Formats: sequence, structure tokens, C-alpha cells
Amino acid sequence: MLRYIIFFLLVLKLIFPLQIKAEINISGALKNDSVFTILNKDTVFNNILESKLVLSKKTEYWKFYSDFRCSVYQGESIKELGEELNMPLAEEIIKPELLRALIAYYTDYGDISLGKTYVNLGVSSIFNPFELDTQLNPSDLTATKQGILALVVDSNFGDLSGCKLYLSPEAKYSDIAIGLDFYTHIESSDIGVVLNHKDKNDNIAGIYFKGDMGLGVQGAYAYHFSDALEKQFFEANFGFDYSFLQGKLLINLLGYCNSYTSYKQSITLLTKESNIYSNIPSFLDEYYLYFNLNYVLDEFFNTRLDTFGNLRDHSVLLILTNTWILANGLSAALQVSMAEGETGSEFSSGNLGGKYNFLVRVEAKL
Repeated sequence: MLRYIIFFLLVLKLIFPLQIKAEINISGALKNDSVFTILNKDTVFNNILESKLVLSKKTEYWKFYSDFRCSVYQGESIKELGEELNMPLAEEIIKPELLRALIAYYTDYGDISLGKTYVNLGVSSIFNPFELDTQLNPSDLTATKQGILALVVDSNFGDLSGCKLYLSPEAKYSDIAIGLDFYTHIESSDIGVVLNHKDKNDNIAGIYFKGDMGLGVQGAYAYHFSDALEKQFFEANFGFDYSFLQGKLLINLLGYCNSYTSYKQSITLLTKESNIYSNIPSFLDEYYLYFNLNYVLDEFFNTRLDTFGNLRDHSVLLILTNTWILANGLSAALQVSMAEGETGSEFSSGNLGGKYNFLVRVEAKL
């Protein structure tokens, strides 16, 4: 841990004297989440303090970007997190992470980037079957996901058309991961085809679309298969969104299904991980329905409701988040989540660590 702190201080020492000369942009944030989970006879407290430091420089021809996080965990969940990180039991756990570190080069024919980056295939949405990291934390749906070491080439064929190619050496069996995303724009819709070899015996081929037909419509179909075509299955989503009140109220409804409940557990990144909010739902079942309602009252307040429903066991997870802008760059949020389902169902209080969670978030952005 000491070497990370020394490295961090050396970076700051080198950067600040050169900030004007090198035109390096420095930004970041400090966020604190306090979570209270109500159990049958007790209340459990967890806390996470996260600092974010972003260094970037962009010119007409190239860009450098890095995102460094350092989190301090306290509370009941550090016992499980300590086991995951193979660390001794302590009052707090400090976890440094480098989420992004890349160099991008811009040409007339497309963009090339190299480093630790996030590769987005298909349409960014809940339950995107082409996403490389399919883990989902309902308590923070917009959280930055861990990047991968990759070379990414995004070539332009014309207006809103092109091909994205990525190569990554981080595949599980020392097998280079490679993926292609061919995309174009027809009328009012974005349409694409994805071919992706994520890992040994983990291949995906499929299509996706997103368009405006009076209301926003999107969908995707992904066919999964092993190298020898011994194991085959599909997953798909379809949904729509619509805005009211001059864009202040937005609703989103998305359905998801798959045909591989048991096989999915062994090949994807959908695994439960330690988290201060509660145990993360695994989302390994066959049918889900996601509903989102977001209302912006003014520049100082907005509220959103996120609902996840398991259509097989009829369990539901409701998350209500109210956010206030206290000052320029300073915000506070109160999030209340409720799990409802029979014992043993995915969103039952037993599986999620408690029926009610209350999260208080304070965030300051530089």
C-alpha cells in the first residue's frame, strides 16, 4: 500500500509544476457513501469514501487520459471484502485502483487507442448482451467500470458508419480476445452487428438497433457459442423510452431474456462481489423487466426510480434516489431501496442482506 501512496505523491509533485507548461488538465471528485441496512432485529452500517483523480491532455491529434481511484471501506462489509482481497481483518480497508490509463491518436480514417480502456460494443444500456463487463450494481448504475488492457481501432466509413475493433491479451486462458462492431445509421436508427471472441469457448455474434420512432426504441439479440459449437444459447433485450414535460420526465422500460441460466454462471463476469451497499444481485435468471423513471424538477433537484423485476420468481427490487445540487460541484443524494420477494427468491431480503437499505451520498467534483 505504501508504494501506491509514494507513487501518487510523486505524480502530484511532477504534475503541478508542469500544469501550465504541459497543459495537463486535472480533475477529480470525492464521494462518501454511508449505507444503513435494516435487518430483522438489527441495523448494519457500512461506509465507503472514494477519491478520484483524473489527468488528461488533449490536442488536435492525440489524447492522454487516466483515472485513478482510492477507496476506504469501513463497516460490516469489510470482513467479506478482506477475504476477497486476501487481507487481514482491520477496522478499514484501503483499495487503490487504476480504472483508465490510455493514449488515443486521431486520424482522418478513425481513432486508435492503447492502454487500459473500456470497450463499449452495442448500445449502452441495462442488460446489454455485448458488454464486456456485465456486472451490474443497482445502487450505482452510472459507476465507472473497470477497464481492460486493449488496443482499440475505431474506423470511419462515412457519416455515422464505421467499424470498431479491439484486441486484448487479458483473456482467461492466455487466448487473445478480439471483437468487431460494425455499425451504421439508417433513417432514424443506429444498427450494428457484433462478432466477439471474449475468451476460450466464449464467443458472441449478434445484432442491435436503437432508433427514434416517435418514441425511443432499442433491442439486441446475441447468440453465444463455444469454439466447437457444443454449447449454444441466446440472450436478448427490447425496450423503449419516452420523455414528457419538455424533457423533464423520462421513462424507460426494458425487457430481458436468455436461454442459458445454468451455463451463464460459468462463463460470464456476472458474479456476486463484496459491496458496501448490500450483496449485489447476480441477475442470473431467465427473465427480467427493468423500469426507470427520471424527473428533473430544476437545476437543483431531480428524482429517479429504478425497478428490477424477476419475472420467474416474481421478486422485485425498488430503488428511489433523490439528488440535490447544494452548490457548484457539490451534491447530496438520499437513496432508499426495498427488496420484496418470497424466501429464496433473487430479490428477497435474505439474499440481499436486508429488506431496506438507506444510502446517504455526498459528492464534491473538482
